[in-house]
Formats: sequence, C-alpha cells, structure tokens
Amino acid sequence: MTRSSRMARLGAVLTLALLLPLLVVIGSAGSSSAADSGRVRGQITDTAGRGLSRMQVIWFNSSGKYLGKRNADANGVFAVSPLAPGRYSFQFVDRRPQYDKTRRPQKDVTVSVKANRTTQVRGRLPRGAMVYGVATAGGKRAASARIVAANQYGTSFEVKANNRGEFAIGGLPPANYSLFVWDAKKQWAGKSTYVKWVKSNTSRKANVKLTRKAGGLSVDLYPMSSFRGKRLWVTATNRSTGQWYTAAASSGVVSFAGLMPGSYKLTVPGAGDRIGRTGLVGTVRSGRVTFSSMSLTKRGAWITGTVVDSVEGHGVKGATVTVRDARGTVLGSARTNSKGAYKVGGSWTSQKSLTVTVTAAHGWLDCPDPDRGAVRYGSSSRTGISVVTGRGTSVATISMRRGSVSATKLCVEPKPTPVPTPKPTEPSVPAPGPAPTAAPTPTGTPTPTPTAPASPVAVPAG
Repeated sequence: MTRSSRMARLGAVLTLALLLPLLVVIGSAGSSSAADSGRVRGQITDTAGRGLSRMQVIWFNSSGKYLGKRNADANGVFAVSPLAPGRYSFQFVDRRPQYDKTRRPQKDVTVSVKANRTTQVRGRLPRGAMVYGVATAGGKRAASARIVAANQYGTSFEVKANNRGEFAIGGLPPANYSLFVWDAKKQWAGKSTYVKWVKSNTSRKANVKLTRKAGGLSVDLYPMSSFRGKRLWVTATNRSTGQWYTAAASSGVVSFAGLMPGSYKLTVPGAGDRIGRTGLVGTVRSGRVTFSSMSLTKRGAWITGTVVDSVEGHGVKGATVTVRDARGTVLGSARTNSKGAYKVGGSWTSQKSLTVTVTAAHGWLDCPDPDRGAVRYGSSSRTGISVVTGRGTSVATISMRRGSVSATKLCVEPKPTPVPTPKPTEPSVPAPGPAPTAAPTPTGTPTPTPTAPASPVAVPAG
C-alpha cells in the first residue's frame, strides 16, 4: 500500500469519527420531539368482534373542537398520531348512505392519550334500526320530500324521498322518533308522525301526510348595526306542536317557508354587542306570510386595554388580542390600533376566570412604530379576569416582550409615481343639422328581488 493511499484511508476514518457524534445528536433531537406525543390504535367491529368495512374515524379535543378524520381500512382498523397528551373524543361513523338498511349507528368514545404510549380502542357498533314509508302532500305522493327523524335525545337523521314519495332511514339507534316532512315546494304542512320505541335490527313502517297549506314567516331583526353584514342561524318554534325550524338570517332579515300554521316564538343568538333572546313573533296562517320584528335590547360585556413594547413603552400596533373562557373556548379577538389600544366583546354574559392573550402573527409584527421595520415579539397574557353583563372591564396594560428587529424592512411608504397630465384636445365642431327630438324617458317598474328562504330543519321539543 502506498503512502498516499494510507493517508487517504486515515482521512476517511477521521472524518467518520467526527460525523458520528453529530449523527447521534440529530437522532436524539427527533426522538425528543416524539416523546411529547402519543398514538391511538383500534378497530371498529360488530357486536361479535368482526371487523367492519366503510367506517370513518373523527376526533375532537376536550373542548369539542374538530381535529381531523380518517377512513378505517376494510377490516375497521385505524391509527391516529401524533396526538398531544390529553383527553379526546372519537366518533366512529358508518359511511353508507342514511337510507341503507345495513347502516350502523354512530358511536362516541372518550380516549385518554399519554406521552410515549399507544392507547388501544375498540368500537363495537350494533345493527341499526330503520323507519320507512310513503310521504304524501295534499293527497298526492310527495316526490323529493325532505324527511327528518328526530329522537328524544335531540339527535336527528335526514333523507330525501324518491320520485314516488318513498323513503327509508337506516342506521338509527334505539329510541322514540318523530317524523317531520316538507314537500319539495314547501307548500304543505302537517303535524309530526310519532313512532314509539324502535329497537336495534328492526324495521318500522310509518307513512306521513301533509294535509294543510303551509305558511311563511319573515322577521326583521334589530338593532340594524348589530346584524349588518352578519349571517347567523335563527330558530322558529311552533308553540302548539313543538316543531322547530332553523333558517339563516342575513343582514338583519330571516325568512321561513313550509311552516305548520300556529303561534310561533323566535330564538335569536347574540349579535354584535347584544345578547340573544327568545320572544313571540306572531301567528302563522295557511297560505300566507306573517311579517314581524324582534329587537335585541340587552348589551353584553366587553374588555378594553392597551398593549405596549417592553423596551420603549410605546403602544404596539397590529397585535392580536384573544379572550378565552375558563375552558379555553375563544370568546372573541381583535387587533390593536396605532396606539396599542383594543376592545374585545360582544354578546357575553357575566363570567369569571377569563384569559386575555396577546400574540404577533408568526412571532413578528410589521411596523409596530414608525422607526422600526419588522419586530419579533413573544406572547403575553393576563388571567383571572371577570366581566359583567352590560359593562366594560379595563385590563391592566399588557407588555409584549421584544426580541430581534429586522433592518431589511422599513416603514416608509413609497412615493407614488406621478402620472403626466394629458394636454386638452380641441373639440371638433359637428356640422349643423336639424335638432333631434328628445325621446321621453320611460318610467320602469322595479322588479322585486325575492328572498330565498333557507331550508328549515325540524326536530321535536322535549
């Protein structure tokens, strides 16, 4: 072996020796991040333990926030990772259509996840019940009618009838059910059809009839400033039958169609700085639209304060202020103005143990004051805050911890490029001719814009 080859091999050995500690460090960094997470594995089966196909897994955090979904394999096997330690709610859902008689009822399971652990879950889904029949409206089969089966637990299931008015609702858990029907044009109405206790793996026939002309309801919501530009869901409840319908309110107006005649009350959620309420809105009659109005008169609570720079003490512009309740649910958020001031509030009632958190998008704020470019800030918060309905609460000044400052982005507005003013052109003089006779301007009748009612959803009260 030559001297040069021995030197080359020695260099390769030394290089490998230097790289080994680095590789170990890189590997340990990956394992340390994985140590903060856990995994959930499981299988969805029937009551005999046989794996089920066409199943889906949906999971939520402890506050009920949706996190994700995943289809199980052909044997119902699934795995979800990584998951931070904590409690989760898992739903096992059959992906077969609602009218399929082999569909299984949904099952909910609470799962606790621990770091560096795999939690095993097995969801056993029994066979579902089924309700089927024929829907008629005005004595004729109701093609494409909308059918809703609602039980005493507040759960509803929906299908659409075929062109002969026939329907089937499968995958029902054991319960008592009320069937509600709307014909496709929402012209007929009727009381709900009651189906007493349907057992698992059984079928029950229940024909439904709409025998009365339906009515409509249109309600103006006030104050206008609270509803302007907002879209929210409003509920109308028949005081006699307990049937309730939902529709979307847009810019302070909500309209319902296909309502069972009778006296109604309206439930409006909070909007703007007003607290929601329930109130009477009149009587709906067959073949007519009832017009009414409702006002939200009670103001909610709100929070005000100021965010400042931890170094120079000036107000921080553009910071995000988020308010959460004791369970961690976000109640509202706002951005600070040029002086660092903010106001967050709405339809809040009196409550305690609120938390105000101030953050910067991606950790940076652009131009928080005129002399800076982008500045890195850490998050800050205040806890244990109480609010009272109809009153504002002032929070002590929150100081944001300043980090590095970017010199590559300055807060100087670019001067606009001047646009040259064109020289006026001498107008051409037309040849003289007979003056035209002015044609009269017709006065057109404005065409009304119909408001398309939202599709209602009915479930029984109680």
